Amino acid sequence: MVDEEFCVYWLNNIRGIGNTKISELMAIFGSACGVYNAGEQELKDAMSGSNVRFSHGDFDNLIACRNAEWVRREYESLVAKQIAFTYPGRADYPVRLGMIYDAPHILYYKGHLPDA
Repeated sequence: MVDEEFCVYWLNNIRGIGNTKISELMAIFGSACGVYNAGEQELKDAMSGSNVRFSHGDFDNLIACRNAEWVRREYESLVAKQIAFTYPGRADYPVRLGMIYDAPHILYYKGHLPDA
């Protein structure tokens, strides 16, 4: 079983999938875990019917990167380096950052985020 934090980290670390494509996929599937848990045909249909241009490579990368062990190793590497991350919807995501156009779907940081 995977949680939203895991899925957000996974989705934001897939080659070729940037902010615009992440926004589109999350709008279609409702969350990063919705994308992670979507079936291959669901993904193909969503990507082909989207206004955002997805390539065949994007689909292949989404499927290939579902290796949970790879994501866990990468995540543990961040923790070992004392790097944290936040994302929209979490209480610690900067409010003002969330108000800009094309706000990042993930924000990595060391230490603590400033208040407000």
